[in-house]
Amino acid sequence: MARSLVFLIVLLGLVFPATAQSLNIDVGDPGSEPPSSYAAAGLPGVWNSVTGAHITPFTPGPTPQDDILVDLDGNLTNVGFHQFGGMDMVTANDPSVTGADAELLNDYLATHSGSLENCMYLNGLQNGMYEVITYAWMPNFPLVTQKVRFDFVGGCVLVGGSFNGHAEGITYSVHLIQVTSGRIGLHSGIPAGGDLGIGAAFNGMQVRLLGEDPIQDCGVGAVNAGCGAIEDVLLVNGENGGGDRTLTITPTTPLSISVQEPTNRIGDLAPSRACIYAWGGEPGSGDIVTVPLGLGNMCFGPFIIATKNAVRTWNALGSPNKLGVHNGPGSMPVIADGAVRQLLNLPFGAQQTATITFQGIIEDDCSQGSVSLSVTNGFVVRIQ
Repeated sequence: MARSLVFLIVLLGLVFPATAQSLNIDVGDPGSEPPSSYAAAGLPGVWNSVTGAHITPFTPGPTPQDDILVDLDGNLTNVGFHQFGGMDMVTANDPSVTGADAELLNDYLATHSGSLENCMYLNGLQNGMYEVITYAWMPNFPLVTQKVRFDFVGGCVLVGGSFNGHAEGITYSVHLIQVTSGRIGLHSGIPAGGDLGIGAAFNGMQVRLLGEDPIQDCGVGAVNAGCGAIEDVLLVNGENGGGDRTLTITPTTPLSISVQEPTNRIGDLAPSRACIYAWGGEPGSGDIVTVPLGLGNMCFGPFIIATKNAVRTWNALGSPNKLGVHNGPGSMPVIADGAVRQLLNLPFGAQQTATITFQGIIEDDCSQGSVSLSVTNGFVVRIQ
């Protein structure tokens, strides 16, 4: 097995990631923000603490009072944040949230007006497509809903519900926003018929420019997407690659790649089959492939439509003309009911530098597609 990976590594080059314009923002007094290891529903990194004072006169453009933000690595940016409309910054103590979740969610901006929302503005952004995660959850009143909307985007989203870990529609909303003038404007308000006394909350936000680190765009996967939250089933050293879908290790760090059965198939007494790929290097913006039949987005893509040939393929799904011939070390990835199947195990490390991307397709009874298959999560392993 080790000899097989050494052959793989000889074919690979080391690729370093680009710096992305991504920001984490938490409402609260300085020092009350979550730690940089906390990802919430997005990426880990430094959290900006903002009080969100009501700035007048109203303007969606930059103001002298803007909070100038740092990126996920703590580097100062040209992006400024200010808020208009939310008059109260509240610190609560909801026992259903603890740790870093509490640091994000227990303090919030509140509006108590049916006609004046919490209005947040970011200026100085690089133009492009952004993923924006908006946290709008009312501590101690979880069934209260917040109406989240964006300037120049039709419609709104209601957010609220009992906390059992972050979930879209419960603690946050997700929007894709095209920025053309360096600005994002978003709002959290009280929906029609809402309680003005309790109001509406804005806890914070995470902003990520798409396309600068494509593994974060195509590495999410789609397992279980037809039934609920997306599930990670492909593991590197027992983990999913984290919010940034990368793992950086040394040539002597132990390395294992494994795949586990989707939760929705556990208990049926039947095995699950998968097809897992390893590619040299990491994906670029042109390597995000939409797999037919609704299976999800994938880095590089399966054999028949791949933007790059995989150097190793573990294929138990068959159809070699479409998915590629099995040539990975060891046997095909057939996963026993409720089990984890190890594909690669290097207890003494790879012994060389390399960059490798892993991802695949697996049987999934909760697929969002027209067949019972889904794209797994993916990740990049940087061996430096």
